[in-house]
Amino acid sequence: MCGISGIISLDRKAVNADHLAAMTNMLSHRGPDDEGMFISPDRTTGLGFRRLAVIDLAGGNQPIANEDGSIHVACNGEIYNYKTLRQRLDRTHQFKSSGDIEPVVHLYEELGIHFLNELDGFWALALVDMNRRSAVLAVDRFGKKPIYYTFADGALYFASELKALSAAGKTGSVDYSAVIDYLRFGWIPAPKTIYQKIFKLQPGQYLRVSFDPGRTIVSGNLPPAVRYYRLSGAKFTGDGDQARRRVRSLLSEAVSKRLVADVPVGVLLSGGMDSTLVTALAAQVSGTAIKTFTVGFEDMLYDERPRAALVAKRYKTDHAEVLIRPDMENLLDMVGSIYDEPFADSSAIPTYLICRQARRHVKVVLTGDGGDEAFCGYDRYRALVISSWLTQLGARPLGRVIERFLPRPGAELRSFRTRFWRLVRSFRFTRARQYSMFLRVFYERQLESLVGPELDPVRSGELDWVAATLDGCTQEDSIVMQANLSDYMMYLPYDLLVKIDRASMANGLETRSPFLDPALVEFAVGLPVSCKTNLRRGKRILREAFADLLPAEILTAGKAGFGIPLGSWLRGPLRSQMESTLGRRCRLIRTGLVNNIGLVRLQAEHIAGMHDHGQRLWALMVLEEFLRRIDK
Repeated sequence: MCGISGIISLDRKAVNADHLAAMTNMLSHRGPDDEGMFISPDRTTGLGFRRLAVIDLAGGNQPIANEDGSIHVACNGEIYNYKTLRQRLDRTHQFKSSGDIEPVVHLYEELGIHFLNELDGFWALALVDMNRRSAVLAVDRFGKKPIYYTFADGALYFASELKALSAAGKTGSVDYSAVIDYLRFGWIPAPKTIYQKIFKLQPGQYLRVSFDPGRTIVSGNLPPAVRYYRLSGAKFTGDGDQARRRVRSLLSEAVSKRLVADVPVGVLLSGGMDSTLVTALAAQVSGTAIKTFTVGFEDMLYDERPRAALVAKRYKTDHAEVLIRPDMENLLDMVGSIYDEPFADSSAIPTYLICRQARRHVKVVLTGDGGDEAFCGYDRYRALVISSWLTQLGARPLGRVIERFLPRPGAELRSFRTRFWRLVRSFRFTRARQYSMFLRVFYERQLESLVGPELDPVRSGELDWVAATLDGCTQEDSIVMQANLSDYMMYLPYDLLVKIDRASMANGLETRSPFLDPALVEFAVGLPVSCKTNLRRGKRILREAFADLLPAEILTAGKAGFGIPLGSWLRGPLRSQMESTLGRRCRLIRTGLVNNIGLVRLQAEHIAGMHDHGQRLWALMVLEEFLRRIDK
């Protein structure tokens, strides 16, 4: 894992080398081991690179070129099939390194843009072809690694993080429609960013631009990004035993190839099924004790340590724990500095802290990210089916009656009462809108009473793109699959993968995700929904295929989720910080983004225990911190 940056002049002017250096240096946390820079002889293109050395420690620095220096690439990620690609290309190309990125250059020489389909791994890359006078930006199939880009001053600027573009003075005005997206879901979907003229690539996309003098881009219009990959899977027609054997084989292979490194490798162990299986399979392959890392809380409802300890003991791992207490004076500032644009997932805090602990011992960790998407582990999939059935049976009037007797969800987000309230409340919506509600931070009615004059016109005209992706579904199985694919398109890349990328890279730590192996994901997508989930619990086929590797406590446990006791903290030890951040003179009110009456009501209801508004208040605190930073 590394950081990349670059400037491609589209009007034939020389790139600003100082800007490129500043952008690259701003990414030093992503690559603390080395740096590299390429500026073309005609000074119209420049690539910057910061390296976290994991494979080919001595010879893998970038940007890296082909034999005659006409093609250069800078890549943030890992290519797992690099040895196979190298054997394929060795006959016709000369290699200067033994690393995993150099085959990318030669594969492009052979296949052109189709080289992306041959890469097995995760990446965000920039490739400059001086002969064709073109450049390519691309991200992997599931968007594990980011690229931000903008057109300014006659050039294309791009980087792994927004802060690098800021170092070159390329940010600009806030996009208010992105603020509404953020308030709805807690994150901002591509192609938008928090800034009006900065964009990010979606999973499985590339952007190709020409810097040929005869095709100069003017007026700031870049060509559209192109999708080279869409998730699909061949429908599985075998029996249950065949499916279980195939899942076991694919996941075992995915873990094994992610253990390849020239540095120590560990596992982030939550005690859930996904990270437990990764730990178990890694322990079987490794010749030494696997290092595992777990985060815990004093609140037992959120504490992962007991189940993680069972796994660590069973597989004899070298285990470490981090206990988090609500002493977060500097953590709001940390979230603002790491994520660059508003990001409301509060589990970013424990993720950052466990990555910091892991980096003291290893340079690479495996995670369970993607398991819930691959095997339908989320409770909301089952809630969607239940809600759809009850709605078809005429439950809308019953829902309105229940809401009268149960007007408030309660003071704890994870309680049965709160979950039941959300389910009943969903009866009033279409099935597509129901799924959107299960993902929401702020509902539309809450936004109506909260947003100020600057956001209100944007809110009323904005499409709910989560619901839009699900419109037209007519069967229970199809709505679950549509919701599942929606998560791959949005929730996974713009929440979970953003969270782990920034939290790990801030600590110079590489994360690898076996459950995001394309072969495994495509097979899982092709399985019948009934293999993956029923009304009792999700991940059925994982429980069956790996029953011998899972402790009984984990095999029978329901979905816990990864989070922090934010609601109780904001009523107690963090209340003064919340009230100070969201007081009458906060920037949210002064800029007209929210109104004081709505903000005061939100805090009062939370403190009184009428609602658990912890996620919503945290989202506003993060947005306030972002405004404070750009106001400096």
